Amino acid sequence: MVVVSIDGVDGTGKSTLIKLLSENLVDLDIVRVETSNRKDMMPEIRSFLNENLKDHVVARFVYFSLADLFASNEAKEYAKSGKNVILDRFVYSTEAHHRAFDIYFSGMNLATLDTLSRETEKSLIKVDMAIFLYADEKDRLKRVQRRNQVENNGLDTESVVQGYAEEEFRTIAARLKREGSVLVCEIDTTDLDEHAVAKIAEAHIRDAVYRKAESVQKKSIVGA
Repeated sequence: MVVVSIDGVDGTGKSTLIKLLSENLVDLDIVRVETSNRKDMMPEIRSFLNENLKDHVVARFVYFSLADLFASNEAKEYAKSGKNVILDRFVYSTEAHHRAFDIYFSGMNLATLDTLSRETEKSLIKVDMAIFLYADEKDRLKRVQRRNQVENNGLDTESVVQGYAEEEFRTIAARLKREGSVLVCEIDTTDLDEHAVAKIAEAHIRDAVYRKAESVQKKSIVGA
């Protein structure tokens, strides 16, 4: 079974992509696991941290790291039961956004965030594939502004902080590629419609499922 995370700054098309993948990959028995807006993660605390982000960047990071852990545990259970999993944002979003927020406000907590990020990743399920979505700033802002405003964080439309976050996502993607333990798919959604984006992601996910199944089969033959 494969576990796929989908990350990127707000307005790059993550929700739409996940919806289409859920429809197009029914044959793969895929389930979606929510990370950032979990109802079992005391949403009142999330609201407080969002409203007071400048003074609580590290506290907010810890909160969302716990959300990552909840999602990770849920994904493990699904994988054990034979299902493929799509994580709607994961640890990479937590790392990228909080580094971006800290750079935007002060840059005083970067070393702490880096240490916490490394330790957090050790406790979470290892994804088989990480999909990162990017978009031109003008296109991204149009998408964010079309959403229900209740869904938007106050910094979703702040170009500078989202620019920092995209840089962080690209850095994370580059690191994962160097390490070679996670398949990485990067998609610039700017000039693509939602179905074209879904087609690209779907092809990569099907390939990951095929590779995983082939690897398991080889190990089974060797162990026989």
